[in-house]
Amino acid sequence: MPHRYARGTVLLGRYRLIRELGAGAHGSVYLAEDLGRGGHRVALKVITGFVGRDDPSRKASVVLRTLRHPCWASVLDGGALTAPGAKDAAEFLVLRYVEGTPLDQREGPQPIDDVWQFLEDGARILRALHERGVIHYDVTMANVLRETHDGTTRFVLTDGGLAHIGPIPGGGRGTPQFMAPELTAIGDHDHRVDLYSLGLVAFHLLTGQPPFKGRGGALFKARRERAAPSVSTLRADTPAALAELVDQLIERDPVRRPPSAQAIIERL
Repeated sequence: MPHRYARGTVLLGRYRLIRELGAGAHGSVYLAEDLGRGGHRVALKVITGFVGRDDPSRKASVVLRTLRHPCWASVLDGGALTAPGAKDAAEFLVLRYVEGTPLDQREGPQPIDDVWQFLEDGARILRALHERGVIHYDVTMANVLRETHDGTTRFVLTDGGLAHIGPIPGGGRGTPQFMAPELTAIGDHDHRVDLYSLGLVAFHLLTGQPPFKGRGGALFKARRERAAPSVSTLRADTPAALAELVDQLIERDPVRRPPSAQAIIERL
């Protein structure tokens, strides 16, 4: 279980926690005040366990520190953090605070217009990451925020804690419910694992459920061996072009997916 911090705790002599924003398998996210910047509000994530570890050279974290994009919760700080009483050292990330709702807190099928917007915003930030050689590895419902400002909706990707420059060698990395099939088998993979996860989130938004149900090995096996159902079979009012794009994104064979985030943008 991830370590939980009390309200008012000051971490690293600088970040005073206001409240917990959410928690998952990889740790907890807090709203915090940056005392080094006059109490400016930030989101602080404590990462205490996940499938895969960050690259020791931290090349991805260096790249992410320089990335500024309207669809990205900019990484402001990060590094090692030892939780009191914990056996293992934890990691922390300080992110731009986005006043939005995580998609995993929105229940049921979402408006079609929102899904179009999510795919466009998601493709734009993934293009920016992939152009820099970064694979995010954790595009999930919990890591995307729906932000509305002056009547305009935007979807913002957060959390680069699993990001890596280029494909990682060996086993899988990511949140199991959103991992591409090739990450759960021995073999090669590339940036298209992020595109698969983007498609899975879109499928959730359209239908209110995942294309495959189950846990652990059974879920991984189903993704590797069975084709996902077309999103249009679960939501009849899905426009044909949208259904075709989502269906292609969650193809189990990465060769059958769009080749890049740029290709998705061009289609949209």
